[in-house]
Amino acid sequence: DDQSRELAAGEVGEICVRPNEPYALYSGYFNQPEETLNAWRNMWHHTGDLGRVDEDGELFFVDRKKDSLRHKGRNTSTFEVEHIARQHPSVAQVAAVYATVRFGDAGLDLVNNAQPVPVDAAGQPLDGLSVDPVAVRVSVPVLPVATTRTVPVLWAIRGAVANGFWLSRVAVDPPAVTVRGATSALGALDHLETAPIDVTGLNANRTTRVGILLPDGITFLRPVDATVTLTVVPLNGTRPFPSVAIVVANLGQGLAADVDQQTAAVLLAGPLPVLAATDQISAVVDAAGKGPGSYPADVVVRAPAGTTVQSVQPTRVTLTIRLRQP
Repeated sequence: DDQSRELAAGEVGEICVRPNEPYALYSGYFNQPEETLNAWRNMWHHTGDLGRVDEDGELFFVDRKKDSLRHKGRNTSTFEVEHIARQHPSVAQVAAVYATVRFGDAGLDLVNNAQPVPVDAAGQPLDGLSVDPVAVRVSVPVLPVATTRTVPVLWAIRGAVANGFWLSRVAVDPPAVTVRGATSALGALDHLETAPIDVTGLNANRTTRVGILLPDGITFLRPVDATVTLTVVPLNGTRPFPSVAIVVANLGQGLAADVDQQTAAVLLAGPLPVLAATDQISAVVDAAGKGPGSYPADVVVRAPAGTTVQSVQPTRVTLTIRLRQP
């Protein structure tokens, strides 16, 4: 069905195929890489034909998926129209309609108008029939002795990002391209690479446009470059601060204070560049609202934005407050 789910016997859906041998089917639509990618979905080639499978596994063609006539608000299958038309004895003899064009020594794509002629199974013209339209436009691509193939594009990176950062994602647009070459050259080709992108010292996201490298004997169906987007994020880690001075804050006027431990050991966690740039941190004991006496007090560490305190030793000290001597 339209969601690429296999249908039960008797249900009409799109016929999808894939070959058992590489290149046994075809390697892509000429000059239409987008159509090639659209037709090859979920590792299956979507033919555009509608069909059904019976209980014995026999496949029956129903119609082209997009071929229908709109009449009085109703979609009518071309298969139904042909079924009725073939009941006329003259129409029943028509095996095909030929439109003849002459190539000569054409080296470019041929585009010509031709008169369609109905013929029977033996290829003989049939008289007494009219064909609508009276002329058809025939386009025939003239190709060199080569074929095409659509292959993925992989990125190539050179160098290392800045210390404390890592390359978390690389996106390439387009993800695949169609190339042309001899069958022997295309047979060994499973991907292409971009020109090397130097990321030495990179510490922020970057989007850059680079060329795609081609092996000998291979050309692009259409000239194309690749847009590569690099996502760089900081690494996370820890940093110890073994001796952070403990200070008393919010002490009342005329008072003096001491703590039983003068320093604390602190372990910070966060982005490595931030940790490396941190010169000092502070450990604070709050004396707000306290008078003379001894109190247990929590040690609070003030750390830079983006970091977290993993551990503090000690977490609590004894705060002693006394009157300041005149």
